[in-house]
Amino acid sequence: MPMLLPTVNERYLERLKLGVDITKHLTTLTTGSVVVLASFADKALPNGAYNKYIIASLALLVCSLLASVFVLVSSIYLVNPYVSGTDDRRKPLTKVMVFTFLTSFIMFFLGIASAAIIAGLNALRIR
Repeated sequence: MPMLLPTVNERYLERLKLGVDITKHLTTLTTGSVVVLASFADKALPNGAYNKYIIASLALLVCSLLASVFVLVSSIYLVNPYVSGTDDRRKPLTKVMVFTFLTSFIMFFLGIASAAIIAGLNALRIR
């Protein structure tokens, strides 16, 4: 029995599924980070210490969350049978999705780095 190779459309949809799974994980991590940072910011840092890092971290994480939601909503459009059948119609949105996904990832890591700076400065202050 000959092995059947997946078509271009099947490979595209499989990559899209993997991207959506990664984006869902990123969205979950970002949401959890925002909740943890928001709930402990005023308790861990009295007198408004390090406010610029808290604001930067929250802004980056919220932007990452919004970008991830955009990627998830765009993926719904791309699996639409009227669009997914033609390469020319999905190329522009795919490029925007990849850029937005990478931007979301970078903003997430910068937000986490800012939160790590807050934790480090707070640890130094306690000693």
